[in-house]
Amino acid sequence: MVLSVTEPEDIAIRNTIRVWWGHLTLRNNIGLGFVLGIAPQESVQKALNLEDKHYSDIIVADFIDTPANRTLKILTAFDWMIQVCPYAPALLKLDGVVMVNRNRISTLIREKSRRAIWGRMLEGAPAGPGYPHSVYPRHAAGGNYLISMSAVYDLVKASRSPLYLPLEDVWFTGVLASFLSIVLIDEPDLFVYPHSRSDVIESIGKYGVRHI
Repeated sequence: MVLSVTEPEDIAIRNTIRVWWGHLTLRNNIGLGFVLGIAPQESVQKALNLEDKHYSDIIVADFIDTPANRTLKILTAFDWMIQVCPYAPALLKLDGVVMVNRNRISTLIREKSRRAIWGRMLEGAPAGPGYPHSVYPRHAAGGNYLISMSAVYDLVKASRSPLYLPLEDVWFTGVLASFLSIVLIDEPDLFVYPHSRSDVIESIGKYGVRHI
């Protein structure tokens, strides 16, 4: 299952993902969904409702979509996975427009017995105000990672406390993953972040996606 976290107004980003590589998930029996909160503006919410009616791939959390609620949005994605796709081997969680090394991900999914998170790992990042230590724990940077379902279950169980960090990647793949002894595996080439259409075409050729 692939879940991409976007903002309500990010219609262009969602359409880009659907056109670039999202259609390939259907060919391979892989689900694609977009996770977001309720739009603060009524006009945006109306447009979002029409978009969902057309594509039926949007998962809306029961709270207003704000940066402060980002961690709760990811928890919604994890909860949704457990309820709707409990037997999926893994979740590919994305943030924004990225190209995916699907060949490598297919290999990693075969390791579904591992309680692990795969992605570009960041270590020694200076901590922001309010964090009790000078640096954040090692975590999957950028909010893009592959996570085994066994790790999703454990993270959800550990997330029932009202205390959390608004930085979802640090909270889930750093603080909680460390507490739960979930293995973090550095896979820097799992994702490519295109800056232009030429970058997209180059990534498509490299990773075997043949249609835009």
